[in-house]
Amino acid sequence: MGAGVLVGTLGTFASNVLIPHILPIDDAANYFVASSSVMILAITLRLGLDRSIVRVVSEAHARRDPEAAARSVRAAIIIFAVVSTVAFTALVLGLWRLLAGTLFGSPRLADMAVLIAVWTVLEAVRLVLSESLRGSEHVLCATVLGNAGRAAVLTTLLLLLLRANAPNLHAAILLSTAASALLFVLSLGAVFRVFRVRRSSKAHLRLSIDSLVRSSLPFYVTSLWGFVGTQGDVLLAGILLTKHDVAYYAAASKLSQVLSLPMVALVLFLSPSIPRLLASGDLIKLESRIRTASTLIALPVVAVTLFILVANKLVIQTVYPAQYEAAGPILAILALGPLSTAISGPNGATLLMTHHAGSVARSTAIVTTAQLVGMVVGALGFGAYGLAIASSAGSIILNSYYSVLVRRRVGIATEPYLSRSRLVSCGQQLRAALRSGNS
Repeated sequence: MGAGVLVGTLGTFASNVLIPHILPIDDAANYFVASSSVMILAITLRLGLDRSIVRVVSEAHARRDPEAAARSVRAAIIIFAVVSTVAFTALVLGLWRLLAGTLFGSPRLADMAVLIAVWTVLEAVRLVLSESLRGSEHVLCATVLGNAGRAAVLTTLLLLLLRANAPNLHAAILLSTAASALLFVLSLGAVFRVFRVRRSSKAHLRLSIDSLVRSSLPFYVTSLWGFVGTQGDVLLAGILLTKHDVAYYAAASKLSQVLSLPMVALVLFLSPSIPRLLASGDLIKLESRIRTASTLIALPVVAVTLFILVANKLVIQTVYPAQYEAAGPILAILALGPLSTAISGPNGATLLMTHHAGSVARSTAIVTTAQLVGMVVGALGFGAYGLAIASSAGSIILNSYYSVLVRRRVGIATEPYLSRSRLVSCGQQLRAALRSGNS
């Protein structure tokens, strides 16, 4: 698990850093807008299944009912076969041209409708397949075939493009699609091998589809609005700002998102165990596991964020080409969002996995809507700085509310430990884990 998280973190960081080195600044802006568009479209198509499938499969295995887990996976595949066909057709027949040509003012992106449609569908499906493996406790396999694997493959392909010294927007998007395609094929093969997905009766299948869709809806609202809150800023920049400002903002945004990856990894690691510990009624053990893991994640995130706040221009100059220096202050502002997530712990994920998804969905939709309005006002009034301030403010408000809600609804805390004795204990547990991993 640790190796997979490390690969994912470094791969995502490297791929985001390579784009400004490969493409001219206008093409880099177009790529970042296309990438954010694909991610939001993909999460729209997932219908929350990437989150609910973990819980459904995990609960089926806890009941020692592998057939139920296999039926749920088959139901997810059927749902995606229908949704993906509709989405691909809509994007190719004019939806993407409308988005790219009218909203983003990019004829070059508008001409890539087929490629963008393929990339979107692959991104939507592959993560649900890999996450189903996580629910069956194949955590390492799920991590490697998930975003960690894709980041590693994409970084390798982009390095080859950089070495070829052929700056080409179409090639960069084609390689991104190829990385998603490879992980999709591998994930599909692993799913069929682990779950031995086979035909089942129409009645059982209909019940599985109905159950999966109903359990996915709260996750869907939360994931969609949460992702809009983290990726929508780049799209708004593409609509409201100049190409150069889009490139500066996107570069800073992608770099700041690296600070969120440890928490994403923590959520993926804890998600299968939270429902089991809750079912056992051992809230003390549940809180201890969450807060210990949160502490180990928060310490490096806080340290890196403080360095960025002090030396943001140095960070930008080290990571990006010289013309991106103006992104430094934007990076400092955006880093406050992941910082608030790190010091709050996985509160939202805990609520989702303890049957409070409805409350999370409602609060996420409200706060994210207000955040989007704030980002539009901020961008129109203060450019990239206003957009960044509104983006970080929304994250801080949402994390603060989740921290209160998880205490009231679940009865536990999720934030990192602050006492010296607890920090020492966390360090000892980390050393013990590292020793056992090396032995």
